[in-house]
Amino acid sequence: VLLGGGWPEMVMAKAVDELAKKTPGKRSHAIEAFTRALLAIPTTIADNAGLDSAELIAQLRAEHH
Repeated sequence: VLLGGGWPEMVMAKAVDELAKKTPGKRSHAIEAFTRALLAIPTTIADNAGLDSAELIAQLRAEHH
């Protein structure tokens, strides 16, 4: 059992993504890259558990947004 299961990373990714939308220029691309890095963590957790990571991440995103 993994407590959190990627939930903290999803919350942080949402906050960072919102910041990227407000940031002009090239800095927004760097911020978006950090968002993708955060989303890689729950994806990896799901893959390692043998789950459909694409479906799980889509569900997590929908619930957090």
